[in-house]
Amino acid sequence: MTSIDPTVDPGAFRERIRELGRAALTAAIDRDLRTAAEHVRTAVTEYGPAGLSAVLLYFADEMICHSYGGDHRPRRIQLIGFHEATGRIAPAPSAAAGWAARLVETNATGDDDRVSAVLDELTVDGATGVGERIGALLGMVAATMRGLPRGYMLIGAGHG
Repeated sequence: MTSIDPTVDPGAFRERIRELGRAALTAAIDRDLRTAAEHVRTAVTEYGPAGLSAVLLYFADEMICHSYGGDHRPRRIQLIGFHEATGRIAPAPSAAAGWAARLVETNATGDDDRVSAVLDELTVDGATGVGERIGALLGMVAATMRGLPRGYMLIGAGHG
């Protein structure tokens, strides 16, 4: 993962990333992808690659938090794609959707080395691939939060 500029206050950085991430995710949930993309670009403009990594991890954290009803404990998970309109299991994901799922899955484990390795894959296909991967992650998180109840991963597991 890319580290923030040492002159930037870490607390202010975290708060600004939360603010931008929350705004981007809210826009994506409302299907306003142009505004969501603007907030992601602002994170990059203000903090460079560290801002992009941090906002992507914010999205992954929010998906895990929503899925487990606020429980952030490290865990092993496997995501299954679904069509938001039908609720049916989706066929094999695109490369971008596969990357997005791997980022959420590895972030859930709390293994920083594995998370860094997945983030390093972000640019493997150049600028087009970066946009597709960011869009896939944001779309997946927004669709999950729109379509599934908070804590849905615990339903039927003796917790909900």
